[in-house]
Formats: sequence, C-alpha cells, structure tokens
Amino acid sequence: MKTAPTASDRPAWVARAAFVTALGLGMYWTIAWDLANPPETRPPFSEGAAVEYYQAFLLLLASLVAIVSRPTGEAGGLRWLLGAFFAALAIREFDEVIEGLLGEGAWQIMVTAVLLAAIVHGWQTRAACRPAIGAFVRQASWGFFASGILVLLFSRFFGMSDVWYAIMGQQEFQRGVKNAVEEVTETMAIALLALSMLEFWLSARRAR
Repeated sequence: MKTAPTASDRPAWVARAAFVTALGLGMYWTIAWDLANPPETRPPFSEGAAVEYYQAFLLLLASLVAIVSRPTGEAGGLRWLLGAFFAALAIREFDEVIEGLLGEGAWQIMVTAVLLAAIVHGWQTRAACRPAIGAFVRQASWGFFASGILVLLFSRFFGMSDVWYAIMGQQEFQRGVKNAVEEVTETMAIALLALSMLEFWLSARRAR
C-alpha cells in the first residue's frame, strides 16, 4: 500500500514539480517565439532559432547538474562521463555560434576534445565504470535518460529530408514543416535528458 510523501520527501517533489513546470514553459515560450518571429530568408525553425538555444541551455544545465551531483557509492564514477556527454551535445547545438566566433570546424575540435577527455577518464577509472553504470540503470534517472535517447534518435530519423520527401512529395515538400517536427521532437528528447539529471542529482542527495 502506497503512503503519502513524508516531510523529508517534499523538497524532492517540489524540485520535480518546479523543474517540469519550467521545462514546459520554456518549451512553450521558445516554440511560440519561433512561430511568431520566422526568419525572413530561411524556413522556420532553422539554425539559430530560439528553440535551438533552449536545447543548448538544457544540455549545458544537464552537464552541470551531472558534475555537481557528486553521487556516493558505485554511481560516483559516472558523473564526469555524463557531464562530458551532455557538454558534447551542447557544443553541437551551438555549432553555428562557435564557428562564427572561432572559425569553421571549431565546434568539431571542441567536441573531439571533450569526448577524448571523457574516454581517457573512463579508461583511467574503468574498474569503477562497470559498477557505476550498473548503479545508474537501477535508478529512476535511467528511465528518463533511456527515453530521452530513444526520442532523440527518433527525432534524427524522422527529421531526415528523405522521409519528408516521401510523405509530401518533391513538389509539395516544405522544409519549415520538417524543421518544426524535428526541432520540437528534439526539444522533448532533451527535456527528458535534463529531467534524468535532476533525478540523478536527487538520488545523490538522498544517498548522502
């Protein structure tokens, strides 16, 4: 029989409710902004859209939360790998801005550096990585993480131009429609990934 949340559980439920509310409002506002302010020379939801900056912000936030969580026990060895994973995704979302500031291909160099650092760290701590992953998949955060990865992969597949050419035909193809579906689905995926890191932080907090 389920019991009502205790007083010690309430901060976690408040954090969840506040975070999910903020995620939903952020998605609504950025999508509404892009719909109300379409670019003059490009289809809606193209590179530089507000929703892309929101995605990058969520990925940076997820990376930061993963690193500062400082989980104890077996899951402790995973925080840097998760942080690097989200940082690499965030850099990819900022590719246009980074290339504008640092030159063509700069974002690829940055992603490579982050992933190489993660690989080196993983190799140096490989003895702790297997139990850390095992502990992670037993946490509530794993469900959100796995769901986010699946939806992210789906958004990449469903956002392929070939799929939309097959749906709408060569003559009726509208890139703005394809972009909208891809970016909104991708935003949902990244929101799930960010939520997974909230649960990761809450789990680490409870274990202390």
